[in-house]
Amino acid sequence: MSLLTKIQSPQTIKLLRAMWADLHTFAANYPEHPNRAEVSGAQLWLDAWASQFPKDCPCRQGWVEALSVCGPPMRQGGHRLFCWTLAVHDRINAKLGKPIFWVGSTQHLLLADLQTLQITLDKE
Repeated sequence: MSLLTKIQSPQTIKLLRAMWADLHTFAANYPEHPNRAEVSGAQLWLDAWASQFPKDCPCRQGWVEALSVCGPPMRQGGHRLFCWTLAVHDRINAKLGKPIFWVGSTQHLLLADLQTLQITLDKE
């Protein structure tokens, strides 16, 4: 059992799973050559996304720490942003004693898994 599962309610766990799925899906759909407006909009989206973390959630602290080390590569395109979200998620999972999330090196594999995850979450 991970640290997160020990200290968070089932409802919070469900919220966090959906949040991470949203983040990875957002990054997978981010343009490869974003313009200034897309970069700015993506930063606003990420800020809004991160604000959904419950205050006492260790993922929130992990997110802040990850941003202090290396912020999201918004100007470098969708593939880099996608890989960055996976690396951040893996880093937080490792700190919480959870399995690594990385499911494959291509976006279509992850998107298939995210769709499966979303279907699973909807059934819970």
